[in-house]
Amino acid sequence: MLKTPKASAGLSNFFLVPTFGLEFFSQLGMGTTTYLQRLNHAPGIFVSTFVALLVLIYFALPQVKRGAKVRSASLLLVVFLGMWLRGFNTVWHMLSAPAGYPFRNSFFFSFVLILLAADAWHAGVQQLSRRWRWGLPTILGGLMILGTVMIGPMTSWTQSAYYTSLQPVNWGNLTLSVLILVLAAGVLWYRPQWTGLLGVLVGLELLGNFNVALTGADFGNQRQYAAAYTQAVKRLRPQTTAATVYRIRNNVPTVAAGFAGHYNPYNDSMWLGYNGTGAYSSTISAATIQMSQQLGIFTRNVRRLSPQGFTPVTELIWGVKEKLTTTGTQRVGSYVGMGMAVSPQLLRVHLSADAITNQEAILQALRPQTTPYFRTVTSGHDAVYTKWQINGADTTFPYNHRWWITPTATGRLYFYDPSGTSKYSTMRVNGHLVKPKWFADHQTMMVNLGQYRRGQRLQLTFASQQATVTGMHVATLPAEKMTAVRHQVAQHALTLHQYRGHLRTSYVGNLTGTAQKRWALLSLPAEDGWQITVNDQRVTPRTALHGLIAVPIHSGDNHVVIHYHVAGGRLGVLLGLLSLGGYVVLEWRRRN
Repeated sequence: MLKTPKASAGLSNFFLVPTFGLEFFSQLGMGTTTYLQRLNHAPGIFVSTFVALLVLIYFALPQVKRGAKVRSASLLLVVFLGMWLRGFNTVWHMLSAPAGYPFRNSFFFSFVLILLAADAWHAGVQQLSRRWRWGLPTILGGLMILGTVMIGPMTSWTQSAYYTSLQPVNWGNLTLSVLILVLAAGVLWYRPQWTGLLGVLVGLELLGNFNVALTGADFGNQRQYAAAYTQAVKRLRPQTTAATVYRIRNNVPTVAAGFAGHYNPYNDSMWLGYNGTGAYSSTISAATIQMSQQLGIFTRNVRRLSPQGFTPVTELIWGVKEKLTTTGTQRVGSYVGMGMAVSPQLLRVHLSADAITNQEAILQALRPQTTPYFRTVTSGHDAVYTKWQINGADTTFPYNHRWWITPTATGRLYFYDPSGTSKYSTMRVNGHLVKPKWFADHQTMMVNLGQYRRGQRLQLTFASQQATVTGMHVATLPAEKMTAVRHQVAQHALTLHQYRGHLRTSYVGNLTGTAQKRWALLSLPAEDGWQITVNDQRVTPRTALHGLIAVPIHSGDNHVVIHYHVAGGRLGVLLGLLSLGGYVVLEWRRRN
């Protein structure tokens, strides 16, 4: 987690300032959060009002020893401060400010409340002093009402966006929660033998809370989902059953037909079992995200990789063999394998902010030549007109460019804006829309403008936040130049085969090294868990291109075996066993 990119890095994440106010107590009731508020709401306390009442009773029971109360209160306080104070909350989340809902540790707080409620019940709640029997329900109900009432005033006092997301307040659910609290207290004090009724009250409250929490959620169509899943599995069977390891770019919808709203396919490769190029994970390393951005691959945010923005160069070093489209499966022309023998020059390539420049450096390291591979266009006149509003609303892309350019070579034309200030959804070439398939406005991404001839005069139109085209890079990659690189690299390529054992999976392959090509670049992200042997000798991986793995090889044949072990996994298992053993010993001593 410490190696992942941070959505909001900075010292302010460690300031000991409150992250919520009295509205916290409103969460003790039912129906306080809907599906539409899932990313921004007060800490969700997943217990019933009866459990909250039992926790108060626990601290008022005379038979519970003072030391036990102090320890329990201290534990509750520590967990509560982990949510309430921003700095402690950041520490709880592995020293990284969480993106989206920031109070995931509220589950721990809820768990401790349930433990204390169970202790109170087993200790015997009937021994509670009579003066507390209605005093505690009154205190709890008053806190729930106070927390709800304060949401309105707090909207105008502080953190307006956060408090606005808590509205509208459901006063009906609050009234029902207080009524359930009163009924539970009445049964507890006047009909203690009716424990079944207490169970019914708790069950009805949790069922109501579950129903409210799903308000606004689109469940889609189960039958359409099942049909789409079956079709996707059948279509992907050649890729999921292949013994050879390679990546694919899947541009075919999988189960989107089963969803009423938008479906994000980032993790299709993981749950459908193929090696894709997209991912949505909080554990993607910062190096992988940074390298992807520097090579022009579209990353919507620091947790998401997409199959968009690829070129023959990135498909080559990524090990992309096939593209799946609605019309069929296409073989990627630049594919050679999941690795290749390279010269030390490739390890010295440092990536800059310009993806086209970076890909040019990679090609020169793989196959040096005196002329560039990417041929920059001839820039002509750029006519700019400003439009500050669209349909009566202000726009963040007021500068509309009509830029005349002329390719200096025949081939695929690419556009890259290192500043990320372009509106790709408006991009046209000679009037024809060439926007990317994914919405990527205000991001960095290699945009494929299409195939054009040398000397062909083109008008590129698009909106931008920049008044000039300074820094924007447009260049052609001729197909024959890329083919020459592919032919040379293929002579020293690494094809990996997958072997599944009882406890681990091995990836095995062979490649040929030379006196000049003493390193093997692997299409694997640079992470600590890889264990690699070359000719039965363990080698130390090295990072190449800021995010891929390179290992030393010898001249001649090289037998490569790759395993992956979770870094720190064995130590984690050992600590878990020690913790379990300590708990067993303490429990045995307590009972004896």
